[in-house]
Amino acid sequence: MINSLTEVFAGVDIYHCDADTEKFKKDYWEESKRTWSYLPFFKAVSQERDFCDSHYSPLEPLMSTHTERIQEIKDGFLELNDVVEKCLTPYSLHYEIPFIRDSGAQVIYLKGNQFSKTINPPGLNDYATLSLMALSDVCIRLERHDLEFDISSGDVLIMPCNFPFDLRIKPSQNGEAFLLTKYLWPR
Repeated sequence: MINSLTEVFAGVDIYHCDADTEKFKKDYWEESKRTWSYLPFFKAVSQERDFCDSHYSPLEPLMSTHTERIQEIKDGFLELNDVVEKCLTPYSLHYEIPFIRDSGAQVIYLKGNQFSKTINPPGLNDYATLSLMALSDVCIRLERHDLEFDISSGDVLIMPCNFPFDLRIKPSQNGEAFLLTKYLWPR
């Protein structure tokens, strides 16, 4: 359910949904720590000490398994993904961007100071849009615009990918953050 909308600037919107993410986040984290987990996190390398370690976990195994202990996590993901999809529909209509498919969702775990990602300019990728649901409170910084804003757990940030800015995400609580992300392709 969308409670309200904040347009940071054209194309960069925060949908305030207050979705309950705690159980999903806790269950996902516990499963990822198991030996031979269905949902492992893979480490992405950070070379700079000012930034944080990022880890990603694709959700494909979650959707294809029928293991009983995973069912609650799968149900939790489907509920959160439904919230994201309900935000993508008005975004798509408002900005007249019809989406034909997505990259598949992944959970990102951040630990440290901040995550930095350059969103590629047009021509370097085929994605049109990034959707990001905060599973914990985070601070978003758009470096080239010198703009910083907070996103609460359960809220959804949607913005274009083919846009010249550096996206920085700073964990708000004890240097850790969890995000649910996916990219979308235009028609």
